[in-house]
Amino acid sequence: MPLEAVPPKLAQDLSRLIALIYDTASEPAAWRSLLDTMGHSAMDSAHAHPWLTDDLLLPHFAQAQRLQGDLDLSHQGLELLDQTINRLPVGVAIVDRFARLQTANALLMQLLAQQSALSLQASTLKTSPPSLLTKALLVLHNGAQAQVCVRLGDPSDPLALTLWLNRLDSPRRSEPFVLVVAASRQSRAFSLPALQQLFHLTQAEAKLVQQLLLGLGTDEAAAQLGLSINTVKTQLKQVFIKCGVKRQAELLQAIYNSPLWLSDDTLSPPGAEAEFTPLRAARPTPSDATQCIVLPDGRRLAFADRGDPHGVPLLFNRGLFGSRHSASPDEEILWRKGIRLLVPDRPGCGLSDPLPARNHVAWAADVQALLQQLNLPTAVALGFATGAAYALACARHCPQHIKAAVLVGAAPPVLQWSDWRWYAKELKHGLMLCRYSPSIAPHVSALLTKNIAQRVHQYLQDVLLAHPLDDQQAFDNADIRQCEAQAILDGAAGGNRSLLEEMNLAAHPWGFDLRDIEVPLSFWHGEQDPMVSPMASKHMAAQCKQGEFTLVPRAGEYLIYHHWSELLDEVLRLSHVH
Repeated sequence: MPLEAVPPKLAQDLSRLIALIYDTASEPAAWRSLLDTMGHSAMDSAHAHPWLTDDLLLPHFAQAQRLQGDLDLSHQGLELLDQTINRLPVGVAIVDRFARLQTANALLMQLLAQQSALSLQASTLKTSPPSLLTKALLVLHNGAQAQVCVRLGDPSDPLALTLWLNRLDSPRRSEPFVLVVAASRQSRAFSLPALQQLFHLTQAEAKLVQQLLLGLGTDEAAAQLGLSINTVKTQLKQVFIKCGVKRQAELLQAIYNSPLWLSDDTLSPPGAEAEFTPLRAARPTPSDATQCIVLPDGRRLAFADRGDPHGVPLLFNRGLFGSRHSASPDEEILWRKGIRLLVPDRPGCGLSDPLPARNHVAWAADVQALLQQLNLPTAVALGFATGAAYALACARHCPQHIKAAVLVGAAPPVLQWSDWRWYAKELKHGLMLCRYSPSIAPHVSALLTKNIAQRVHQYLQDVLLAHPLDDQQAFDNADIRQCEAQAILDGAAGGNRSLLEEMNLAAHPWGFDLRDIEVPLSFWHGEQDPMVSPMASKHMAAQCKQGEFTLVPRAGEYLIYHHWSELLDEVLRLSHVH
């Protein structure tokens, strides 16, 4: 039906929804509004006019995904630019005419931290005195010169900086940007063999070029090398001839235009006093101990095997987004309590091969194969959020292997319309799309998956805003924050299909009845869980033959982290229940 035939009120609502679709493609923060609006649309289409959603929205989703593809290429270009400038052996920044920083490499940020002659204040580069940089930028802006050299600090100080400023003209801008190259005598230098080979320099000439690249003038280079100024000037003339330049600024440009800086092999300290101090590596992630088995049907199942190899086996089933990185990174507590933690990647997620038309029951078969290959007769299952369904499926279909289960913040099955009351709108609306608007759900999911993958830490920060203080404080731990981010990225690595499969399974009946589970079940739920009502766990526990319910005060969805020790104690208790 054409848009003109749609009732005015519905047409207005659809126009707002279409605008949100395009907003989400370009602005990641819009995904919450889109999901909320689409959830209401799915709720309406379940009772009224599903053809409206399909006919009117699908072309816009297709166009939005094309636009997002173009943005992805732009993001890739920016990432490659960052990688490129970070290979340079000197500090590099791009600023506007007011010295406002546009981008900078890691070495420039390191130089800023090492001395006070150059600093960053309110996203603006400042020199001491400020007039040095201000005047140089004015000269470049007026077009009087294309390159300017600025010396900062005491020349005898190894940390004294030389700034080379170059105007960057762009046909799209009336005002140029400025490339700032910063070097000190402690910066990394091109190796002598590399300089000699590429420019056919003698060793003495290459040593001189090294000093000039670090920002020294000819008189300073002469003193540094123990040569007379006349000898240095003679060598410099030969260098100019061999490099095809006439001035020192042109020499620097010629060398930095060469492929020398593309390889770390061509970089070396110019001397003992100019040793390069590398940036500190990022804090290592917790031990993963990833392993793989081959299942009876030939698929690969990846899993993390952590903790005490002789301890009580604990099978962790993560939530909607996640992977083998999802569990708490605390290794020491696993050994102290005697726990062997197994965290498998579900089919199509992380490093595990996909399984067409997978379901919760099929997961129980995969778990049984895993335990058999590891020669583990029994284990306790732990299910987190939507992972509770997988843990319960194992308890239902593998009672000979799964002797008990702990369910944390369990998301309940949706067997009838009233069951949606257990879910917060953000999660409910995503699941409703999968159940009631299956033709639209893949397009919404595709936008969300790409947005999350591009901004995982910001996504995590956005999610935590709705959580109680105890949850937020758990993520003050850098290891927990990094593991959760990596788990989310792994969960999104399979693309739209992986997330869509997880949401579809969570949105539909599980394929088994809770009342048929024979083993002990312990439900733990945070009192302030913003995603799933604790009443859902209480209701589920009441249906089970051996169900217990524990309400955790002040906790939210992520009590899995800040109550990890107590949860492991519960696992140990259940492992001894006969």
